[in-house]
Order: sequence, then C-alpha cells, then structure tokens
Amino acid sequence: MMTYQIPYSSMENVAVRTQHEAVGDTQDSGADVSLATPDDEETASAGTGGEVNSEEADTAQPVVGSNSPQEEDEQAENDNDEDGETVQEQSPAAPQKPAETDISSSPQDEDHQEDQELLPGENHLPEKVGFSGEEATARQERQIHFSETQIMTLPTTPFGTDALFPFAVGVLITLGITVLLIWLRRRHYVRQDRRPLAGCGLLVADIHELGARDDQQDAFCITGLEAPEGGVLAAVADGMGGLVDSGQVSRCLVDVLGKSFVPSNETSPARQLQLLFKQSLEHVENLRKGQTAQSGSTLVMGLIQGDGLSWLSVGDSRIYLWRSGRLVQLNRDHDFSHDLTLLALQGDMTLQEADQDPRRENLTSFIGRGFPRKVEWNPEPVFLCPGDKVVLMSDGVYRALSQEEMARCLQGDASEAACALRAEVTKKSLPQQDNFTAVILEMA
Repeated sequence: MMTYQIPYSSMENVAVRTQHEAVGDTQDSGADVSLATPDDEETASAGTGGEVNSEEADTAQPVVGSNSPQEEDEQAENDNDEDGETVQEQSPAAPQKPAETDISSSPQDEDHQEDQELLPGENHLPEKVGFSGEEATARQERQIHFSETQIMTLPTTPFGTDALFPFAVGVLITLGITVLLIWLRRRHYVRQDRRPLAGCGLLVADIHELGARDDQQDAFCITGLEAPEGGVLAAVADGMGGLVDSGQVSRCLVDVLGKSFVPSNETSPARQLQLLFKQSLEHVENLRKGQTAQSGSTLVMGLIQGDGLSWLSVGDSRIYLWRSGRLVQLNRDHDFSHDLTLLALQGDMTLQEADQDPRRENLTSFIGRGFPRKVEWNPEPVFLCPGDKVVLMSDGVYRALSQEEMARCLQGDASEAACALRAEVTKKSLPQQDNFTAVILEMA
C-alpha cells in the first residue's frame, strides 16, 4: 500500500493544527469525533451532555482503510485541483517541512497529542511543523542577540589629544593665512596711500658750479613741486664746450621742459618723457635754424611719479640711484668708448689700446645737429624705496670723483649730499675742471 502526503501551505497547516487541537479537546470530554481531511467537507458531530451512542459513533466514524487504486487516483486529482500543488510521493519516515513556518507547540498541545489515538488507516500528521522546542529556543536567543547587536552603540571615548592635534594644526594654518593676507592687504593699501604723498615727501637739492671754465654751459630744471602728487620732473643738460653757443642749446632744452611738463595719469611716464623730448628737440631746431655754426648739448631727464622713476637720456650726462650706501648708474654713456671696446673685442686693437685712446670721451649722440643717433629710456619705472636718492649730474661731477667717493658723499640727506659733492669736487682743484651740476631727489 502506498501513502501520499500533501504538503500544506502555511494557512492550511495552521487549519489542520486547529482541527487537530479541537479533536483532542473533544476526545478529552468523552465525545466521539469524526475527523475530516482538508479536502472533505464533513463535520464532526457530538452528543449533548457528553454521552454518545455507540451505534451513532460507529456510523459517524469514517473508516479509513486501504483504498482502491482508482479511488486513490481520484483523490490525488481532487487535491491537485483544490490546492494547485503537485502531490509528491514521500516516505513516511521523512515528512516535508513547510518553509518559513514557526509554530511552537504548547504543553497543552503535547498533552492532546499524547491523548489522541490514531485511527485505523490514518496517516501520521507531521509531528513538527516548523521547529522543535530546543530549536525554537535557540532561534529566539539568536533573534534576541541579533536585535541587541543592532541597537548596540560603541562606547564613546573622551576627546583626547589625538583628535585635538589635527584640529589645532588646521586652526593655526587658517590663522596664519588670514594674518598673511591682512598684512599683504594692509601693505598694499599703505603703498597706495603713499603714492600721492611721494612727491610731498621728496627732498630736493642741487649744485650748479662754474668750475675752472669762463662761462656756464650746464643747465638744469626741477618742475612739478607745486603739485608733486602728479609727478616731479628734473633735467640736466650739458652744453658741449668745443662747439659754438652750446650753452644756448642746453638752456633752451631745460626751458622747454620746465614749461611743457603737464602731469598726466592717462599717459605712461615713459611716453610723457618721449613727448617732452620731441617738443624740446623741435624748439632747438627752430633756434638753430639758419645758423651755420655747430652746437650741441647732452640731456638727461628723470620723472618721479608716486614711487616709480622713469628716465630718458642723450649723450654722456648720467642718472644714478643711491640706495643703502650703493650707487648704481641707470643709463649708458653715448660716447666713443663703447665703439672702441667693440673694436678691441673684434681683434682690431687690444683692450689696453681702447682704454687709452684719446677719442674715448667723444660723444656719438647729442642734441643740436639733427636728430640724435641714440636715445635711451626705461620702458617700466624703477621702484623707489624711502631713503633712496636719484641723482642727475653732468660729466663735471663724475669725471672729478670716483664712484666710491660720490657714494660716500651721498650718505646724508639731500642737502648734506649736495654740500658734500660740492666740497669734494672743489677740494680736487683740477686745472681743467669742467662745469659741474647735480640735482638730488631724495625719497623721504
């Protein structure tokens, strides 16, 4: 005989369990109960008063025996139609457990199961639907442990030095950057505030001496002091002594520069000097028009606007920058010494012969005979610091004194420096002392 076991779903399993408990209760009260499978629709009948007639009991009790193969096939088909599941053949020793079913048995259920007797021909229902008592207890403990793990929080540690160190470093770096930015911004603003006051902070001094000559061919001018915030212009022109009326040319140059200079913030300092040079050159050309005698003059100009210095030069008059005891020449002499040095480097003569050549001091560029061959200027202003001195001078000064002697004379303020230069040149008592002129502009 073959037995078939139908795997119940969760809801069917609970229904069977409920019926099973009801049967146990009925048997305890002494009533005769007729069991019905989930596929049948028969109901259990019980007598009133707790007594049941034996004949009725025999009639009501279904006889579960061996069915015929045809009946078993019909029963399997009905089960498949109602449950929608395929009946699988299993051995009674290994009943199939429904998945994810957790129904724990109570002590009362166990008593009912012990009291209930198995009817003839009836198959055993699964003893465990879900887990046993030990398995349920273990599963419950695991669930509780898992829940505790989920809500468990790590113990907090006090805010120690390990956490404070990177925080403190970040704060210090931020403060350092902030202080640096504030300092740079303040320095920038101070510099901008100082720019319009640079002219007012200028200390100006000059020397203009005849030397051992009979007439004065040097000329100079300082203009813009009435409104120094727009810029201060200084110029020195040295008339060439070997030519006729060179002093007239030098004076014409500085006169035009002094009258034509108009401070402008829309034009760059270098372009302002170029325009002034063009105007002065045109006046000299008009002055010398129709004259056959040759005359000429050098020219050096310096324009201080704010804390920047721009210059333009023709000839061998020089412009120096004195800073912290050092004297630096900014422009280059336009004389024959440069050409002689180039000839020596090419091998046409030795360097010693170039240094001793009497033509070294001959000018290669000057104003008074057409347009000069060489004109130099600085495209960008030279930055000036407080205490710097800008010195424009003719060759009567630097040919009488060495650069070390001039630097030593410029140690004091502008007035003291002018007096020291005059005294030092005079002390030399050179028999051929040329006219010497110097203009000193000191950044106070």
